[in-house]
Amino acid sequence: MSNYKNSVAAILFLAQLFLLPAAGEPLRLVANYWYPFTGESLPNLGAASEVVLTALRDAGYDAVITIEPWARLLVDVEKGRVDGVVAVWRTEERDRYLLFSDPYYTNRIVVLARADSPMTFDGKADLAGKVVGVGRGYDYTPDFANDDSFTKESATTARQNLKKLAAGRVDAVIEDDCIARFEMAQDDLAGRLKIFPKPLYEIPLYFGMNKDSPAAAEVIEKFDRSLEAMKRAGTIAAIWKKHGIGGC
Repeated sequence: MSNYKNSVAAILFLAQLFLLPAAGEPLRLVANYWYPFTGESLPNLGAASEVVLTALRDAGYDAVITIEPWARLLVDVEKGRVDGVVAVWRTEERDRYLLFSDPYYTNRIVVLARADSPMTFDGKADLAGKVVGVGRGYDYTPDFANDDSFTKESATTARQNLKKLAAGRVDAVIEDDCIARFEMAQDDLAGRLKIFPKPLYEIPLYFGMNKDSPAAAEVIEKFDRSLEAMKRAGTIAAIWKKHGIGGC
């Protein structure tokens, strides 16, 4: 019996070893093509990536980031193929498999129309009857998702949505203010589109760790402490400014 118990204990010990990352192995994180916050062609993989990597480094963790399309990213995070996600909005569904940090940014979701459009915007009711470009797989708010007074037409990237808007294929687009301005500058759309000043929503942005990742709770706890220190020191504001986000 003692040999049997010893064998079971050995198997359990080995199983735990396989669940733990190798000593010094970096956290495996993912982010999507979400310029200027995250993207493989951006300096330091984008502003959000730099904030998260800096906070983790200050907390004593190394990390590597892979850039993926949003739909694939969500599957990889949920299935535990990676340790965490750089930039994510919080939903009840994601609470099931993610531990969230304190928010480190608030996305200001605005409405865009063509510059020559007679459309006005003072609230969601003004979208009624219109075709609205949205991000594929994005969870804006339950209120928005459940509203069938307008048609939602999804695209993989903000740039695709803005080009569709400029071409007259949709009546309006909703997007983060900074992302919209960044993409409009890349494709010289600033004179062809307009951004309404009143935001549709403001949504907190988080760093998330898969609950099954080793030491996930500890990583989030230490990340939050580093994040608070970065806020007090002005480090986060400096990162946003360096990436051109502070003025959005």
